[in-house]
Amino acid sequence: EGEPCLPASGELVPCEYNYFCDSVLGECTPEKALGEACANRGECAGPNVTCDETTLTCTACDLR
Repeated sequence: EGEPCLPASGELVPCEYNYFCDSVLGECTPEKALGEACANRGECAGPNVTCDETTLTCTACDLR
């Protein structure tokens, strides 16, 4: 957590498992849980979780 992922060179550095690169902070941040605010799918934790474009929260996918 807190490791830089967007260095001045502009080359994206991958984050560890369960972290995503926060483009605002430029550092690795823990993935977000269900119900937490998000901007895109890459921020949400879990294989069946997505960022709902309407509510901008991490939401479970409907697998029906």
